[in-house]
Amino acid sequence: MKNKHPDIEQLKNAIKEQHSGHLQKAQKLYESFLKKQPKHARAWHFLALLHYQKGNDKNALNCMKKGLQLLPNDPSIHNDIANLYRRQNKQEDSINHFEKALQLNPKNAQAQYNYALLLAEMNQFQKALPHIQQAYKINPQQTPFIILYSSVLQELDNTNEALKLYTSSPIAKEHPILLTHHAKLLADREDCAQALNLTQKALDKDPNNPLTHEIIGFVYGKQGKIEQAISSLKRSLKLKPNNPEVHSHLIFLQDLLPGITLKQQQEERKLWNKQFIRPHRLNDKTQKNNKDPKRKLKIGFLSGDFHRHSAASGFGDLLLKYDKKAFEVYAYATFPHDDDWRARFIHNVDHWYNAYKFSDVILQKAILNDKLDILVDLAGHTRANRLLIFNKRLANIVVTGIGHLAAGIETIDYRLTTEIMTPKSEESLFIEKPIYLDSCFGFMPPNPCPEIRNTPLDTSKGIVFGCFNRKSKINETTLNLWAQTLSLAPRSSLHLKSAGWEDEQAQKEVLDLFSRYDIDASRLHFHGRSASYEHLKAHHGIDLMLDPFPCGGGISSLESLWMGVPVLTKFSDRNLAHRLGKETLLPLGLEDFIVNSDEEWLKRIQEITQAPKTLHELKRGLRDRVEERYSCFAHDVYEEFKRLCLQADEYA
Repeated sequence: MKNKHPDIEQLKNAIKEQHSGHLQKAQKLYESFLKKQPKHARAWHFLALLHYQKGNDKNALNCMKKGLQLLPNDPSIHNDIANLYRRQNKQEDSINHFEKALQLNPKNAQAQYNYALLLAEMNQFQKALPHIQQAYKINPQQTPFIILYSSVLQELDNTNEALKLYTSSPIAKEHPILLTHHAKLLADREDCAQALNLTQKALDKDPNNPLTHEIIGFVYGKQGKIEQAISSLKRSLKLKPNNPEVHSHLIFLQDLLPGITLKQQQEERKLWNKQFIRPHRLNDKTQKNNKDPKRKLKIGFLSGDFHRHSAASGFGDLLLKYDKKAFEVYAYATFPHDDDWRARFIHNVDHWYNAYKFSDVILQKAILNDKLDILVDLAGHTRANRLLIFNKRLANIVVTGIGHLAAGIETIDYRLTTEIMTPKSEESLFIEKPIYLDSCFGFMPPNPCPEIRNTPLDTSKGIVFGCFNRKSKINETTLNLWAQTLSLAPRSSLHLKSAGWEDEQAQKEVLDLFSRYDIDASRLHFHGRSASYEHLKAHHGIDLMLDPFPCGGGISSLESLWMGVPVLTKFSDRNLAHRLGKETLLPLGLEDFIVNSDEEWLKRIQEITQAPKTLHELKRGLRDRVEERYSCFAHDVYEEFKRLCLQADEYA
């Protein structure tokens, strides 16, 4: 039979070259073939995929459309054009083509997966679930299918089913990537020991997988083993240097290191800025906002913590207590978490965006369209940060330093600080210019909240110490000093409360350490996470909170003081995180509870042990001190925002 396509060998060669990665040679072959066979739909489709590989979306779309005109009911072309629209953030067009592809062939596992992936990226997890279920049912051996299926189940608060997915799948028990994702899921449930077992198994199979080293760093970080965590994250970055999320996590954990200096902290931030912002800087154009000084000022806040979170407790009043005649507030939420606090924020601000649904490009456009006078980054290098959008100027003035430590990015103008956090002698170390306030964070009083326990301290049972800070802040050096603390205070006990203390291995490590000081296990008590009201109520059983170091508590300490429980902190001036305890206590007149060394700490413990009733006498006025100190925080910040706008060129 005579071949209808005499140049079919040329097409076969083009496909072969494309599969071999010789894209330029393949492109020439495709184009030559299509000059002779312009109605060959598959050739247009393959050429489109080649342009897609090269990142040339415009040419890819043109070729895809030509192929679709010739084969309008081809499910594979609809699937691929949907993927192209997904990459371009054209979600509606992408959805239309995925649905058409699945209408034509519902048994296309790849299309089911791709559609589920798009819906998951849009945080439409309930809609994504049946599609990823179908993809997995068709082909349960596909690693990406298992990972996405598990992720969707987690987002729908069905973690048990997600775990079953890993434990029931034969491939998940052996594949290094799936072992790593399984480990991450276990770590999220505070089963760190089993998580590390799985990551070790994954490393045995593939020692150079950057994701596995990243997850090991995540697990060690949760355990408070900061040196090991940082070592693992550095290994991950060595294997995959261009990973801004891992580098941000490294920066976040470095702040917990006992020996790190402020200069070293800032150098790492500058390195992040140099790698991920400076090479991608876009042309900055000053916005031409309304110059009427009597108009409302537009203030935007960017955060992944607009829910019940310690950071939100520190900045929440900025969204709830502002002059609506003078300011118009925009909130860009970068993480999905619905609760009563989020409902309050949404109800009170003027404009709310579920920005976690936006790509960086779409988020930039949304912020620019709002023509803000001031944009405030509340995330720094924490989870759900969107620091990559700061490769261009997004507002006339950009501010950071509330909620978390400043990120160190060259397109951010100012950071809010105090002279305790950053003395003027250190300003040369920072990229952002300082704005000195009485406080660089506020305190949103918890509501509902238990009353303070006014019963006298039971001296016959000894002093009850506590620490309700997150577990990752508590290191071996801290625990050694606390063991000495219990040795000096007869019959005293220590209560540790935070997510992670449910882990029996974590408890055992603490018990073993304290046993070296002859501290009986009965004097140590471990408590996991609990609902807000119950967490606050747990303060009723504590006489004195022990602040971890070098990174002390901020909001955790204020919650304790609000509940009438004093806090003892150890100050170091090595870096910002080490100064947090002093920043919190000194303005409240609690200088007697700030020490500068282990020796001073133990001396103070002896003084308290000899006169424990002083703790009870102090507690009655603590809530009033906190309220008086922080009730004006939002007002002071907005007054500073007014001053910044008035001195800007816009009003010159």
